Amino acid sequence: MVNKMSRSWRNGAEDWVDVWLDSFGQDDGTSPNSSGFGVFWEDGHPWNVSENGQGMSKIRCDIAAAIVAIQIAKNNMINTLRLNTSSDFLINFVLDWMPIWRNNNWRAADGERVANWTQLKMLSDEFDGTIRIFCNLVSADNPVYGMEMAYNLARRAALN
Repeated sequence: MVNKMSRSWRNGAEDWVDVWLDSFGQDDGTSPNSSGFGVFWEDGHPWNVSENGQGMSKIRCDIAAAIVAIQIAKNNMINTLRLNTSSDFLINFVLDWMPIWRNNNWRAADGERVANWTQLKMLSDEFDGTIRIFCNLVSADNPVYGMEMAYNLARRAALN
């Protein structure tokens, strides 16, 4: 059973809008990698996105989904956004690695460029202070309606 959740929440005096992000990657070793990402706001919403990843890795699709969601929020004057994702990488990047890598000119501790640094820098640039952004790690073991819908959008994009 999937728990259906509302897209808007109230936290004391603070309102935020929830968006759900997911990616899909399939590589059977014999055909090109099929990938895609989904951005889900609510059922039937015109801001929902289902985009083919053009063979990108699952991690790069997670990054692309976050960039697209933040840009949509900014373009539609959302003041506070909560990104809901099952991507440990995305959460770790935003909460831990982004400030370090940004300060080190997108280089890891060994001095080498961080993998996917161009796309990660694009995501980092979206955290420019024009809106408040929270990140929420959603367990893949506990299905949530928004995550299921984002996954369906990602899968459909990858397989079409």
